[in-house]
Amino acid sequence: MDTMENGIGTGYGGIGFLALILIFWFFSKNNEVPNGYCQDMSTQCASGIAQQTTLNDAVRSQQEFCKVTSGQYEQTEKTRDKLDNLRDEYQNNRYLDAKFATQKLETDNALLKQQLIYQQQFNATNAAIAKVECECLKRPPFYPYGCTPCPATNCA
Repeated sequence: MDTMENGIGTGYGGIGFLALILIFWFFSKNNEVPNGYCQDMSTQCASGIAQQTTLNDAVRSQQEFCKVTSGQYEQTEKTRDKLDNLRDEYQNNRYLDAKFATQKLETDNALLKQQLIYQQQFNATNAAIAKVECECLKRPPFYPYGCTPCPATNCA
């Protein structure tokens, strides 16, 4: 009986072992894919990666182009602002120069008018003095005591 139990036990164990091997072999065969399918999948993956890389490169180049373009735009705006400021400063300087020239002309005109007024007053005063000198009585010259208007005596 002992051999019988050992034989029966070993027989079921061997059958169970074979059953397990067949089950693993069957499942491993179901999970296997044909060789062409893997190559198609790898080709599709490679083309997808290539397309994604191309798209990434295009996006990156577009971003770089935008950065360069915006940098040039900012530089252009800075230059335009600088030119606007210089033009405003130039126009302001021209305005101030014209204003200064006008003020100088007005000052010169005022000085000339004042000189004419002073000249007229001076001329009028001189005419009045000359008129007074002509109309007033002439006094004889003053001679100190002991001097006569002869050339024989020296009064100096």
